[in-house]
Amino acid sequence: MVSPASPASPTFPIAASATDPHSYAGQGTLRVRHLRLQVAVDFAQRTLAATATWWLTEPTAGGPATLVLDTRGLLLDAVSRGESADGPAASYRLETADPVLGQALRIEVPAGTAAISIAYRTVPEAAALQWLAPAQTAGAHPFLFTQSQAILARTWLPCQDSPGIRFTYEATVEVLGPERGQLLALMSAENPQHTAPEGRYQFQMVQPIPAYLMALAVGRLDFAPLSARTGIYAEPATLPKATYEFADLEQMVGAAEQLYGPYQWQRYDLLVLPPAFPFGGMENPRLTFVTPTILSGDRSLTSLVAHELAHSWSGNLVTNATWNDFWLNEGFTVYFERRIMAHLYGSTYADMLQVLGEADLRAELKQDIAGLRADIGGWPHQPGYALALAPGWPRPRRRPQRHCLRERLPATADLGAAGGTSAPRCLYQGVLRSVQLSEYGHHQVCRLPHAAAARP
Repeated sequence: MVSPASPASPTFPIAASATDPHSYAGQGTLRVRHLRLQVAVDFAQRTLAATATWWLTEPTAGGPATLVLDTRGLLLDAVSRGESADGPAASYRLETADPVLGQALRIEVPAGTAAISIAYRTVPEAAALQWLAPAQTAGAHPFLFTQSQAILARTWLPCQDSPGIRFTYEATVEVLGPERGQLLALMSAENPQHTAPEGRYQFQMVQPIPAYLMALAVGRLDFAPLSARTGIYAEPATLPKATYEFADLEQMVGAAEQLYGPYQWQRYDLLVLPPAFPFGGMENPRLTFVTPTILSGDRSLTSLVAHELAHSWSGNLVTNATWNDFWLNEGFTVYFERRIMAHLYGSTYADMLQVLGEADLRAELKQDIAGLRADIGGWPHQPGYALALAPGWPRPRRRPQRHCLRERLPATADLGAAGGTSAPRCLYQGVLRSVQLSEYGHHQVCRLPHAAAARP
């Protein structure tokens, strides 16, 4: 492993022009680039005790600077300069708490400082941490999983919780108490495939990700490989059904690569969570979280997996700069998902998904949207698809294949030759060109000019 303090370590551009109203990070002058996280998981107390060491994009020079991190409900034990929580104390303050955004942690960083370490604990009510009792699982053990999207990473990690800021990370996770040696820990990183008797796990994520893609799960889990780069994690009682349901996973990855270029995250595994998981899926890099409610026995609901896989390109590689444009992540991913399903199962199947998606959108538009969260339900998915790629919301039952699969863009992954100057087409080409860059530009972010939002 290359030391994160090494001059050879890469730095990752951020969306400097985008002001993120959902993060305090922009109020500081410094940015993070690498995280070393040490976590102890205590099921009895439903808390994490952790130390987060952040390496900065550049050591401060010419005088002190300010590092601002997002926090919400964290209990701070120490803030230190250097690579250890035992280092010299750093001057810091927590600002007034906002019920949604939490508190800004402002750390004064003297000149020459390369890293800052923070020792802290979470609270049992931390919004991103879902602690399940054995009765809520398919087995006899407790379970923990995180849901960091959209701005909940700050409830279990002091971080720059903005989608336009990326970092690499390494982590050590230790399971405490009687669950030690019984439970497997997984993250959005390189993962183990067997339970460690000592209850300690090491992780590394070499591709830079935003904080909302930080993920942790701890439970009684087994692993079944599907191919050299795909597999399933699930509770033992669920694993046989899951391996049958997702037998086409490698074919999905291959289809996506034919459409959009090589898969850049090494492995693509699924973690089938207990039924308490409140979403259909979550596109954590290398380890998509999925609900067991799609285990229908006939593989009829696997378009959800295609959607989460599609995020490996649109969203995880090219990301909305702020959550004001969340529909960019989800709208293009709906399009990618339907291209994958058309490639695997034919255009008629993709047309069916189009009709169902439009029906969901029309139903949701009849609701009173006041107070609804933008990251829950179909709001960012179907409107984003309709706005960017399906002008007129055509109905395939009346005009077959008149949605974006045929009308808007040529049926090819190479969009360099696609003509036209409409805003949606140009926006789509920009997204695809970004993900098709050499080394795939993991640092890319996408900020939508207001002029590009108009449909032709």
